[in-house]
Amino acid sequence: MRPRIDRASIFEMLALGWNKKKIKKEGKISEATYFRIVNEFQRLSEEERQRVLSEAEQDLTERIFDKKAWFDTKTCKSRIDVIQRWYDIMTLRGVSAVVKRAKIRNFRNICLGYAGNGCQNQKTRVIEWKIHPKDFTEDHGIRYVSALKSLGIGDHMARLTIRNFLLYGKGMVPTVISGKKQGYGKMAKEYFTDLEVERIFEYIEALPERERMPLKACLMFMLHSGTRVMATLRLTEKDLIREGSEVWQVHVVDKGKEGKKEKIKVLVSVLRKVLSEYLEWRKRHGINDERLFYFGYSICKDSKILNKKLKKIYARTLPNRKIFQPCHIWRHTFAMHYLRKTGWNYDLVAELGGWDDTKTLKDCYGKPDFKDIVQFLEKIEGGEKVGKKVVIWRENRI
Repeated sequence: MRPRIDRASIFEMLALGWNKKKIKKEGKISEATYFRIVNEFQRLSEEERQRVLSEAEQDLTERIFDKKAWFDTKTCKSRIDVIQRWYDIMTLRGVSAVVKRAKIRNFRNICLGYAGNGCQNQKTRVIEWKIHPKDFTEDHGIRYVSALKSLGIGDHMARLTIRNFLLYGKGMVPTVISGKKQGYGKMAKEYFTDLEVERIFEYIEALPERERMPLKACLMFMLHSGTRVMATLRLTEKDLIREGSEVWQVHVVDKGKEGKKEKIKVLVSVLRKVLSEYLEWRKRHGINDERLFYFGYSICKDSKILNKKLKKIYARTLPNRKIFQPCHIWRHTFAMHYLRKTGWNYDLVAELGGWDDTKTLKDCYGKPDFKDIVQFLEKIEGGEKVGKKVVIWRENRI
């Protein structure tokens, strides 16, 4: 049964200049009802029409912040022109669906005055405003970032979101707001020690085979290649480059400073062994999934499933640790372990892990602490050659 017709709402749609098809769809009215209301609207005086128009514009501003009006995740459409333009350009640039939705969701929170990357049920009020995206300028962005700083809230993701919107949504080049990381984030010194990695893999070894094999291979791949989780989950068997019967290299498409970046990564011996065992297991059990690491759903859902699995594993194996990013911590672990094994050779580790430059690696992923410096100096004093030989993860320990 159709809802009762709200003539005032139909009048507002007519005042805003909506076409017949859109009005019939929104108002859920028939052709005859539409023409009857149009005749009533045309009989209104000029003053009454202006009053309806002003009310319609005010209501539209309020309704535009409704989630579906802002962006409908099912249809990937927005009623706001600049948001739709922003989404379309991000699509052309090869940005993943998860990242696009996250950016739009964060920017909606910014326009409402909340912390841009805050949780849905625990939002932090940053500033008292309600800015329409069409009216949003770099000055608003500066005020918002300043408010974040005054509250002691990290502003890196907010600056990235604002800058991205201004560039690709409105075609404005920001002159003050940058996308550069300022200082360390929560994950800068967050990585697993050798003992913690061993505990995690010992727990995984005790899992049923169907759950153990893809999970172990996936984590080993992220640990020894430094590949991000979404790029790892996108891999297919076609991306593996074989030499004889063994996999020696892999073709990875991961994100970089200028968008998606293709790279051929060389695999260390322990990872080659694990992947060979995993591929043999897939073949033996008749698993013909196109993706290499498949947990039953799409890439986006699989990343959530993997996050949940890892949180449970960390709770059992490392009960005293709070892990902020269950998947991304493996990239940080890769950086710290390989930096130590190579004698802090940033150029080599940046090449192995796919970083654009050593500055990013130094600022956000790995720097020697006091203990590392002391050990390094002791090796030099002892006459050992440091940084000449790359030592991979000990195969007999995992």
